[in-house]
Amino acid sequence: MKYDKLYIASSSADNVFSAVAESKLNKKVALVEQYGFLGGDVTRALACHYTVNEVKSSVGLSLLYTALKDEKHAFFLKNDTEVIFHPEYVKKALFEAVEKSNVEVLLHLKPIEATATTAKVFGRDGMRTINALQVITTHCTPKGYKVNLFTTEIKDAEQMKKYGHDITVIDISEGAFVSFTLEVGKNEDVFTAFNKELDAFRSFCQNAGCMPMMLPAEPYIVK
Repeated sequence: MKYDKLYIASSSADNVFSAVAESKLNKKVALVEQYGFLGGDVTRALACHYTVNEVKSSVGLSLLYTALKDEKHAFFLKNDTEVIFHPEYVKKALFEAVEKSNVEVLLHLKPIEATATTAKVFGRDGMRTINALQVITTHCTPKGYKVNLFTTEIKDAEQMKKYGHDITVIDISEGAFVSFTLEVGKNEDVFTAFNKELDAFRSFCQNAGCMPMMLPAEPYIVK
């Protein structure tokens, strides 16, 4: 099957709403997602924290915010300067957007390589090639990695600050949103380092009187 446009490597709000818009022009469009849900970094890496200006400058985030603004629990934090999206509500809103369109969502397919018109992906049935008139992907050299997660209420905030790694802690109604930098050596596997860091953070949380509540599937790539 050949598509007019194929989005791979990220089912971000920008890509999802762009795909929906393309489908309304009677184009055959598909989204390839490695995981079983949409949302890109917001849902798989828990990069949920944005300033209001960042939301306004992104078409996808603006549409997502509009879709969720009246939902009672769609935000862990929402004020005049910043928002923290609830990732489960983001998944729901994006799936509802594609369900109302003709966009085909291909889940559990890991992109291996791509050209301007083809994408090789790996899934449960092995390797396959998907053809399209245009393949949309993102190629970048990461400047670093962020670990984003949610914890229960932190009883000892000063102890938490001792964790280091440029840690940021934002109090929310149901606990705390925590973000810190993950330093990875040139010859070190990112996901090995990521899982080691999460294990270390779990142990540290005990001393701060809290526990991780929502963990990411992968680190957020800082471009």
